[in-house]
Amino acid sequence: MTEMIERVAKAIYLEFENRPDYAQLQMNGVIAEELARAAIEAMREPTEAMLEAAFKTHNAQHLTAASYKKPWQAVIDKLLEDKKEKQ
Repeated sequence: MTEMIERVAKAIYLEFENRPDYAQLQMNGVIAEELARAAIEAMREPTEAMLEAAFKTHNAQHLTAASYKKPWQAVIDKLLEDKKEKQ
């Protein structure tokens, strides 16, 4: 599990742990990790607003907002890489 997946899984686990219906949810570390991976995979395709925000922080004349898509996807792919290696 990568560090970011671990962080997201821990946040999910802690969020569920504090719910009054926690016992019925049967949340555990494995489920939290699966939910974290699903959440991160869903973020792989950046929105136009995300790309525009990245573009605005750079002030690079030769780049476009769309030029940030592949680097963003590469970061997400790297986060999820250990899952592919286990299969």
